[in-house]
Amino acid sequence: MRLKHVFQDVEYNGSLNLKEDIEISNVTSDISDVCPGSVFVAVKGGSFDGHSVLNKAFERGAACAVVENDIEDFNGRCVKVDSSRKALSLLCSNINGRPAEKLTLIGVTGTNGKTTTCHMIQRILSENGIRCGIIGTVESFRENNRGVVVREQTGFTTPRPEILFSLLRKICECGCTHAVMEVSSQALSQDRVFGIKFDLGVFTNLSVDHLDYHGDMQSYQDAKLKLFYQSSQKLANADSDYSSRFVSMAKTYSVYAKSDFYIENVSVTSVGSTYDLCFNGKKYPVVLSVTGLFNVYNSLAAISSAVMLGIPCDNAVSAVRTFNGVLGRMEKVEINKPYSVYIDFAHTPDGLLNLLVCMRSFVKGKIILVFGCGGNRDRSKRPVMGKIAVENADTVIITSDNPRNEEPEAIICDIVSGVGENKNYIIECNREKAINLALSLAKENDAVVLAGKGHEPYQEIKGIKYPFDERKIVIGSV
Repeated sequence: MRLKHVFQDVEYNGSLNLKEDIEISNVTSDISDVCPGSVFVAVKGGSFDGHSVLNKAFERGAACAVVENDIEDFNGRCVKVDSSRKALSLLCSNINGRPAEKLTLIGVTGTNGKTTTCHMIQRILSENGIRCGIIGTVESFRENNRGVVVREQTGFTTPRPEILFSLLRKICECGCTHAVMEVSSQALSQDRVFGIKFDLGVFTNLSVDHLDYHGDMQSYQDAKLKLFYQSSQKLANADSDYSSRFVSMAKTYSVYAKSDFYIENVSVTSVGSTYDLCFNGKKYPVVLSVTGLFNVYNSLAAISSAVMLGIPCDNAVSAVRTFNGVLGRMEKVEINKPYSVYIDFAHTPDGLLNLLVCMRSFVKGKIILVFGCGGNRDRSKRPVMGKIAVENADTVIITSDNPRNEEPEAIICDIVSGVGENKNYIIECNREKAINLALSLAKENDAVVLAGKGHEPYQEIKGIKYPFDERKIVIGSV
């Protein structure tokens, strides 16, 4: 693509001292991706500043660099902008043909429930003849015109712009008219989705998480609200803490009170849930094959979203019947044993509490919980999760999650500081040994719950991701 088209609508200081007909090969903020003809965007991060490698970028053949600092070197090949992050998003959109403008785009944000809600929305749209791609924590996938599903792992809830806009372009090229994506608070605060106009923004809930990044709940809430400012239609969970600002801007859904979309006669069992959806003076009976009150909320958000997008309510309700869950979300591992094993991504206080309360509603025996907390992430939630664990499970095995660059023992100490006088916990730092210990303790009608990693097939230790698939460990051990 020509330079002048790549820089369309990008506000920069001065003029481009380059021929506007120069061919651009790619746009990137990653120095390792720079090649001849690249536009290198120097982004300032928490631990690395792209301005420090400008010389290397030009050595690798960059056509120009986008910078925030005043740069006098490099023969006028640096373009100064007020925000490199915002420029990166616009540049990546342009070089991929502005794919977001060609799609009906749904963004889902919240502390918990984003993944399942997105997958439910995609299922409803698909069941109603609308081809819809998805971008989220577990994977990105799209269905091409031959009916073949193409799946890609992104590694992020909301990928950086270089990946995000490429995925949106591929979704368009497959013939999809809609896309639904998870939008994280970090992505919003880092302007990864800057310039995108969402047709519908959905807020699921807000609870304590990511305070290591945002600092406090007010800043966390402010980041989430950015999605609504970029959305034509808005939908919010009226029951969540910190929801008032979202609710004031949106249509609402609720489990406990009358709202634009609300429910009555809810029943949650071990094999699923039922409720009556109330909308526009009518009641629609909903049947789910996934359990848990949190999935009632997820389905209510998904059905409400579909209705706001023009799907008849009857059709939306019918479509969720076929939804069987998402990898690593309340996932039951099939084993031939008198006890059960579940894997779930619960890695926040609210997520862990919801999971254990749900399990308690149908587990006849004991709940044996294996969990840890991620390293280099919000330390304040660790003791809170420890307290939730020992108060809601019968036996807790505190172990390692993704320690990253922290020492696992130090993370475990933070967790244990919150357990109080409870003694129903065991410390086993090695996660595989912790899983095997839990399986050895399980008796008839018990449930072993592996929380925190969910869909992740790895453990991240000192910057290296080691293969670690909990399903394979369980199946190989029983």
